[in-house]
Amino acid sequence: MSDQTTSAPAVPRRPYLWPTIIIGLLATHATLMIITVFVASSDRSFAVEPDYYQKAVNWDDMSRQRVANEELGWSLQWDMSSTKSTVAGADRELKCRLVNRLGVALDGAKVALELFPHARAENHQQIALERVGDGWYTGRANFSIPGLWELRAVVHRGPDSFTSTQQLLIEK
Repeated sequence: MSDQTTSAPAVPRRPYLWPTIIIGLLATHATLMIITVFVASSDRSFAVEPDYYQKAVNWDDMSRQRVANEELGWSLQWDMSSTKSTVAGADRELKCRLVNRLGVALDGAKVALELFPHARAENHQQIALERVGDGWYTGRANFSIPGLWELRAVVHRGPDSFTSTQQLLIEK
């Protein structure tokens, strides 16, 4: 018998291979998360409801207000005929009429309005409408973005309070 020993070929050692792979995967994941946060926060159409937590806490008050709205039977009738404008971004007149359940106009109220376009919901506007007479209230708002707008009105007349949320289509 010969004294030959078979030796296995030498395998190059790579002691840092697995730690490098793990660190690379973690770095890739962190990079993707940073890109996701950047894209989500730079979206102009992204918006958060102002005071959403406080509104959730006051849910019972909002439910009582809905019942009070039904009992009062009031409604706001919007006249959007004057909202068309040839100048982009120009202020436009906004008119509404406050009526009771029988259609009788209600004067002497204070009407506060919050409005925003659905396409850019971070563009909130708050205006106080002025009394014109015969139940009509008017104000000026910047309807710079055509499309669907949400109008949230709060009406105070004497001891009564009324709220209304309506969506209106604004054309250029």
